[in-house]
Amino acid sequence: MEKSLCPLCGNGGSAREFWLGPRDMVRCRRCRLVFRHPRPADLDVSAEAGEARVETVEEEWLGARRGMNFRRFLDRWAGTPGQLLDVGCGHGRFLAMARDRGWEVTGIDVSPAAVRYAREGFGVPAMCGDLKGFRFPDHAFTLVTLWDVLDFVPDPIGLLQEIHRVLEPGGRLFIRVPNYLFQRVSYLLTAWAARTRDLTFVFHVASFAPGPLRLLLGRTGFVAVTIANSPPTWGDPYRAFGGAERLIAALKVGVYGLVQGLYRLSGGRWVLGPSLEVHARREG
Repeated sequence: MEKSLCPLCGNGGSAREFWLGPRDMVRCRRCRLVFRHPRPADLDVSAEAGEARVETVEEEWLGARRGMNFRRFLDRWAGTPGQLLDVGCGHGRFLAMARDRGWEVTGIDVSPAAVRYAREGFGVPAMCGDLKGFRFPDHAFTLVTLWDVLDFVPDPIGLLQEIHRVLEPGGRLFIRVPNYLFQRVSYLLTAWAARTRDLTFVFHVASFAPGPLRLLLGRTGFVAVTIANSPPTWGDPYRAFGGAERLIAALKVGVYGLVQGLYRLSGGRWVLGPSLEVHARREG
């Protein structure tokens, strides 16, 4: 097929993985990253990501379910709260929870509606745009977070280089992103149902597995990288399965227990859950 340069390693050789609606997903022959072909322009992705944000009326439903993971992350933070930047802050719930625990928070998002809700609904300092456009000072932040954002980014190298610049020496980066290893199998097993039901599949601009994630972080100057299974968002956050939320929640708990068992059995080598969480540090 026509060559498409990999956004991670720049290689021009790729092979089709699958076709999903308007998305032709290919795999780089060198680094194994799966990404959309052709790669969309930044403006197209900004519009798509903005449209992907839930309507404001859905914020309480989704936010209450995602908030469990936000709370867990903040509960486990071992250091002193400092300056926090949330890239892709959405409606601002995570920023509000972090602010209430002593963090000085800043959020950015490409969705004007989400930013407006964050400012008016939660009273947090959120701004509309992309990270490079704001030109934050060097070493401005203690922690940068990306909650389910990285797979929408056309230039992940550029984004993480900019995050590296704005982090203070020793500053931390947290990423949560769908795990391609799980999502691909899930899609294959349930594609038959998509003909009659609006299932939520998470194949966006890029689909990351642990190997390409480690390559990305290494190439952008991050150290002390750990990649683990991320606990699932409780229930049915996007209301894709009607009234079966408790059943979905039970299935998620079972799947998470299974993949965590395999993770421990392998000494952390098998990271097979639906979503990954990444912790890394800026050297210095």
